[in-house]
Amino acid sequence: MKKNHKGFSTVEGLLIAVIIILVGFIGWYVWHSKNNTDKTYKTAANSGTNTTSDTKESGGSLDDAKTQAEKVGNGLLTAIKSGNSASSYVTAHSSDGQFTSAFVSSVNNGKAFSEGPLCTNNFDFDSFTASDASISGTSATVTLLQTVSGNSSGWNTHPKLTLIYDNKVWSVDQYICTGS
Repeated sequence: MKKNHKGFSTVEGLLIAVIIILVGFIGWYVWHSKNNTDKTYKTAANSGTNTTSDTKESGGSLDDAKTQAEKVGNGLLTAIKSGNSASSYVTAHSSDGQFTSAFVSSVNNGKAFSEGPLCTNNFDFDSFTASDASISGTSATVTLLQTVSGNSSGWNTHPKLTLIYDNKVWSVDQYICTGS
């Protein structure tokens, strides 16, 4: 009797089927893992997760703290150049969130501006610009530089503000003069 040797045997057929199923499973697994990773990245991007220096911690960003520090410094500068006192500026803004109640009390007791609110007796500068800044939880520290026509004045003493984030606003809690 002559055997027919054409085609595949059962063992060869099963081996080919197993290989095809294995390659298919590996392909599906890679595709599925990639989709899950893409979803994770998309979710992280949409949730506002950020790992830069301006990371929001407890709701307030460092950029927002710097903006608030500049607003307070420039408000004090404008008030003083207009002939008003720093304490009158603080009193006028004591309820709008620019200052903590502890800072307002310190101003009222005459202890807030021991070296003067501008940290210099020379008022020949245009504005304050935020320089060094850091954030830790609900507290931020911002150093302001006196600027003339957008350039640093070169003075060695600058205001350093500590701000507290509460009720969705950065409020000045401490205002000291510091050497650069």
